[in-house]
Amino acid sequence: MKEPILITLIVQVEEENDLIVKFPVKKVNSMCYIERERLLRFLIKQHKIQLQDKNKLILEFYDFQNDTFVSEKQITLNNNTFQFAEKFLGSTEQLVLKVAIYYNFSYQKLIEIDEAIEMFEMNKRFFQEQNKQQQTQIQEYALQFQEMKNTLDIIQTQLSQKQQKQIEHADIVILYSNPIIRVNNGIKASLFLDYQKEIDKIVETIKYSNKPIRYQIMNATKNNLELAIKLHPVIIHVISHGDYDEKSACLYLEFQDDGISTKFQTHEIQNMIQNHKAMTRIKLICISSVVAKNIADYIPKSIPSVVFQKFYNQEDEEGPTFWGTFYERIFSDFTIQKAFNEAKSKLESKFWENKNRRLICCCFHKHNEKCPYDPASIGYEVSHNQHLPCAQQKWLHILETHEATHKKQCRLNCLGMMTHKCKQSEFENWGCLDYFKRIDNIAKKLQIPLQDDFRQNLLFGNDLICCCCDQLNGIQQIADSSNFFQENLQHTIEQKIQLHLYDQNENNLNFTEKIENNQDQFTEINYIKIDKQIIVVHSFDQQNSDLQQQSINAITSYFEIYLKQISNKKQIKRILINLKDYQIHNWIEYVASQLNFQYSSPEDFFIKFKEYFINLQNSPQYLYIFLFENIVNIYDTDQFKKFYEEIQNAIETHFILIFTVNNIQKDNLKLLTQDKLVQLIDLKQINSLLVAETAQE
Repeated sequence: MKEPILITLIVQVEEENDLIVKFPVKKVNSMCYIERERLLRFLIKQHKIQLQDKNKLILEFYDFQNDTFVSEKQITLNNNTFQFAEKFLGSTEQLVLKVAIYYNFSYQKLIEIDEAIEMFEMNKRFFQEQNKQQQTQIQEYALQFQEMKNTLDIIQTQLSQKQQKQIEHADIVILYSNPIIRVNNGIKASLFLDYQKEIDKIVETIKYSNKPIRYQIMNATKNNLELAIKLHPVIIHVISHGDYDEKSACLYLEFQDDGISTKFQTHEIQNMIQNHKAMTRIKLICISSVVAKNIADYIPKSIPSVVFQKFYNQEDEEGPTFWGTFYERIFSDFTIQKAFNEAKSKLESKFWENKNRRLICCCFHKHNEKCPYDPASIGYEVSHNQHLPCAQQKWLHILETHEATHKKQCRLNCLGMMTHKCKQSEFENWGCLDYFKRIDNIAKKLQIPLQDDFRQNLLFGNDLICCCCDQLNGIQQIADSSNFFQENLQHTIEQKIQLHLYDQNENNLNFTEKIENNQDQFTEINYIKIDKQIIVVHSFDQQNSDLQQQSINAITSYFEIYLKQISNKKQIKRILINLKDYQIHNWIEYVASQLNFQYSSPEDFFIKFKEYFINLQNSPQYLYIFLFENIVNIYDTDQFKKFYEEIQNAIETHFILIFTVNNIQKDNLKLLTQDKLVQLIDLKQINSLLVAETAQE
């Protein structure tokens, strides 16, 4: 019969008897039984094993009869119950169940644990050494602490007051986009946008107004746009690239996430502007972008908007002229319409003074609704890179110029000649074999005399029109059309700038009235200049060297594009400083050798180092790019901090610092960097964008 009896249970952990207790089991005749689950519950209750480990255990039981441990499989019945004979448990006078607990670890797991322990010991030794060095400095810091604390209290009070002012109110907020890298069919340089001249001109106009205008300049991020709206400005001014995204079939402004470009799509723009409670004071939105005209359609009609078509990868001469005049008039309390008209008039004069702007690609002007080359439908970058021909606009411009007796500007204020070099040219300047025949037929239909100068330019100039067959076919169709005047009206300077003013009650901005309660001019004028930046390329472990190198190549490519557009005479000069094999005691010696100067002491090093950067101004033909790698041994030393501060304060322009670091070093650098200098490039973020891009293909 079944009856419970008490036996002695000995639990052995790591070959030591860890628990000895009396334990009830069931006995039937000479056999003892215990359910496996019941035994495990008891061990968990006694804190000998963890609940989450119950399925990872290996149990062994001691066979007193044969003096050896046996596995649980040898004494387990089908119903998951352990069965023991009395002799297995020792003598009948004192039955003892001795169980040993083991865990099921694979060999690979043991190797990983061993490696983790080894890494822990290495880190422990490293931090012990660091702690030892830090302890030697504690006494020196203690002597300086009280003085530093007093100074810090003053600075924090001033900073708090400044931040409070920033949060409360601004009259104008300028958001500018300056990403360095974009992920578009791989890692690429972002498209360069000449935002700097435009910002400088607006700031200059504000200062010359002699009015207490409060303004701030911020990177164009989604969070900063949210902050800009909360500042309750009268005017928000956005300078950004943008384009049409074929994958999502919508337009976007190019904002940034640190130094990486991101797409701020039209539906996001609408949601943020239309649904934000802080929009009540905003009376004008200004946009400088290649897609400005298209984005304006997504701004609420209750808010006037002024848009300016700003091209990428080229120097902008017209933008500062237009915006400088526009804001000068706004600050003088002109109506928005009148300020716009005067700025447009000034822009027209500036446009025709610049001969280079008389050659315009078809990315610029308005296209017919069904035009297959409309950049707003296929993408401005696609259109601009291919310079797709728009035969109607080019041909009609030439006709109008011819009829206007060859004046530089046609009577419809046309924007000038446009060119498109033929890719099908077989005879250099001559183009397709039937070029002469086609032009001759078109000229006859338009009744242009054989010896007319205009006709001769078509035949021999090769600067006025492309000889591609599809374009000539388009010209042929227009020559058969009588709708000349309607087409010509679309090709005017108004297409570069537009005013969207739906409610005349919003025309009178009365800017002076809105700032009359300001006590003084408050501003945040610092921003990242194109040719003075600190770029921190960071990742968790710096293991992906290919991704890092691709990112650095893209950064260099960005500045090459910038130099090509701003100054053909300026070149990039790269200087690599790899500190992998250098420590606290010898790194400045290596840096001095790389920069080619000598010094007599650490103090003299910093004097000569500062002189080196000041002297860079004597070489304006170069943009210097310094690449610092492997700063792990020095990044938190006082010497490096001083070195880093000297670089930031040395000169105003034409040098770029690139650091490749891990995330700990990145955080340290960010604390030491002036906010308006640093751009962060997160390799993990880039990798995520690459993965997402691959998934969409």
